[in-house]
Amino acid sequence: MRCYSYDFAVIGGDRRQVYLAKKLEKMGYRVCTYALCEEIKGEGDTIKMVDSMENALKSSKAILAPIPLFLQKDGEVKFHQRGGEPIFIDRFLQEIQEGQMLFAGCISEEMKEKLLERGVIIFDYMKRKEIAIYNSIATTEGVLAEAIAKSPRNIHGSKSVVLGYGVCGKTLVQYLKSMGARVTVCVRREEVMAEASIVAERAVLMEEMPSVLKDSDFVFNTIPEQVLKKEILEQMDRQTEIYDIASGSGGVDFESAKELGIKAYSCPGLPGRYAPESSAEILANVIKKEIEN
Repeated sequence: MRCYSYDFAVIGGDRRQVYLAKKLEKMGYRVCTYALCEEIKGEGDTIKMVDSMENALKSSKAILAPIPLFLQKDGEVKFHQRGGEPIFIDRFLQEIQEGQMLFAGCISEEMKEKLLERGVIIFDYMKRKEIAIYNSIATTEGVLAEAIAKSPRNIHGSKSVVLGYGVCGKTLVQYLKSMGARVTVCVRREEVMAEASIVAERAVLMEEMPSVLKDSDFVFNTIPEQVLKKEILEQMDRQTEIYDIASGSGGVDFESAKELGIKAYSCPGLPGRYAPESSAEILANVIKKEIEN
């Protein structure tokens, strides 16, 4: 059996990863880090920065990667990290070994297949319902903080539209209602529309979305595909503000929005910007349970 110097290697990502390394150290684990967005030091030799991804992977049984695991940009798939040299997918796959555990978020099916071929044990954070729910809280508070900072209008009394009623959509609707907004939800299925109508002021199917958007102050998109296309944007009031929290490339034609003079904001990685410590605590507790079971 292979002997590892550290229990965990924390690699890349945003400030959630920084707090995660610190919390695992306080739990008594040995932690090494690579390519974090901040330099951190532990007590004694229980946490250590290493000089390469290869050394991080070789020295640890469990690899703690970011949410999302990788980002695709300019035709290249890169490790998700803030700052530092880019880490490319091929290099990562070459170094991770059979029997190692990978904890990460939003792992694509293609990536899962490649990792399973190498005998890697995969744990996708976002497949755990409790993590997804807690993540939606941090995401909602973050996007509302963005809206409050950027908009000249109050959330209270606003005509706010939420596109999608999944985990993030449900949390966002509840927060908006508690702040006094008049909330309309746009969904694809009638059973979801019925569920949303219990909480929101109004719930409609996507076919009615254009007419709803014409008379809105804020639009919050949670659907991870382009639902706000140019032909939809052209019908909107130019004073409406759009905040996109969908995963992947989002759900807004940002180039068309800019041409039309509509303020549209892409808001990725909100938990890492607004609630990194709370988010890391949730991850650390789940990781501990998985490792010790």
